[in-house]
Amino acid sequence: MCSTSNRPFRSDGSDITKSTGLLFNEVQRIRIRQSTSHFIFCSGNLFPYPTLHRLQKNPSPKRRENPNLSYSEMSYDDVEIEDMEWKEDLKAYTYPCPCGDLFQITLDDLRLGEEIARCPSCSLYITVVYNPEDFSPSKEPPTSNKPNPQPIAVA
Repeated sequence: MCSTSNRPFRSDGSDITKSTGLLFNEVQRIRIRQSTSHFIFCSGNLFPYPTLHRLQKNPSPKRRENPNLSYSEMSYDDVEIEDMEWKEDLKAYTYPCPCGDLFQITLDDLRLGEEIARCPSCSLYITVVYNPEDFSPSKEPPTSNKPNPQPIAVA
């Protein structure tokens, strides 16, 4: 199982918690300057965990319901929905995770305004960038561009 370090480091390697005296909680979303980053430990490997800051001009439904959520979010990456792949067997859009599994977000989640795709194998998540109008309930998921094979009559 992968986990993120709750001890963020500056780019020079110094521990920001010692210099600022701040306490960090892995569950809460942490606002850190862009010069810092987290690390994720996964299968004995150390991956950088980029800290992204986004000011939400159009807050998600979750944020409107809970105004106590921070306006800066920390996610592994911002990914356009066009860069994700639709997996029919999972009924979800997917994107490769550094741990080897896939970030996943379902069509139902997108229709509800969700913007976070999670990896089922580790603690990473990505922010999915998409137009909510493209996922109205009347629209269907993308279909494969491959034509269906037609039977050929043999005489």
